[in-house]
Amino acid sequence: MVPQLAFDQRESQEESSVNRLFLNILVAIRTVRDCEDGQDMVEYCLMVALVSLGAVAGMRTLAGGIENSFLTLSTTLLANV
Repeated sequence: MVPQLAFDQRESQEESSVNRLFLNILVAIRTVRDCEDGQDMVEYCLMVALVSLGAVAGMRTLAGGIENSFLTLSTTLLANV
């Protein structure tokens, strides 16, 4: 009877070990699924893209204004010199 008891205990320990393994795998899968670090990175990239788009649009308007100012200055200097 004693050898059977030792076998049952070993089998129980193996089942417990397998259960812990599956539980760890389940926890790892849920952690990856619930992880939002990638989502934050995508949001930051979208914000950078939006700011860049605004900067490009602003630079084009600013460049046109600067060009007109230099043309006016150049015309005025040539007319008065």
